[in-house]
Amino acid sequence: MTAIIDWHVFDQYLPNEVECRCGIIYQSHTKGVKEDDGLHHYRRVACPGCGAVKDNIRRISSPPELWTL
Repeated sequence: MTAIIDWHVFDQYLPNEVECRCGIIYQSHTKGVKEDDGLHHYRRVACPGCGAVKDNIRRISSPPELWTL
């Protein structure tokens, strides 16, 4: 099953840095989705190396905050 995600709500935020298990590091929005068989991580942009859009992620890092309160 593939989750249907409205990615437009993420447009106001900078994309995350994603490190795929294939070794490629690139920028994409990500979202954790609870499904029947557990928690899965989806990416807005497919990995340029292996083409994965679901799971297969080694690391997700968000960019630094733009403002300090």
